[in-house]
Amino acid sequence: MCPHGYYTLLRESRDPRYLRLRLVQYAKQQGVKPAARAFDVQPRIVRKWCDRYDGTLASLQDQSRAPKHQPNRTPPEDEEKIVTAKKKLPMLLCEALRSTSRGGPKAEDLDEPVLLCEALRSTSPIRPRSSTAC
Repeated sequence: MCPHGYYTLLRESRDPRYLRLRLVQYAKQQGVKPAARAFDVQPRIVRKWCDRYDGTLASLQDQSRAPKHQPNRTPPEDEEKIVTAKKKLPMLLCEALRSTSRGGPKAEDLDEPVLLCEALRSTSPIRPRSSTAC
């Protein structure tokens, strides 16, 4: 059926939903394993698209891989406090805010300085160079 392979056709296709539709239709006629052989994919890929297909072309669209919820995310009100403190003290690093015992500047208006590094990383327009920075 596909002499070039499913992934090559998928990459070169303008709209991959039509290729997935052909895959699902072939699987419904011939079965999962023959469709997997014909399109040169694993049977679990065929089953995935057959399960997602609900009769509409929109159901064959790629789904987002972003997490649906983030249980450990810093609350927005704490993020606001952190960002305002960072604006007051622009040269202040996360490590200095975290350890006030080492002589770093104090951040009196923050409830929990431990959350600073993550909040600053998510709101900062500049990314750190190394993995050792916040």
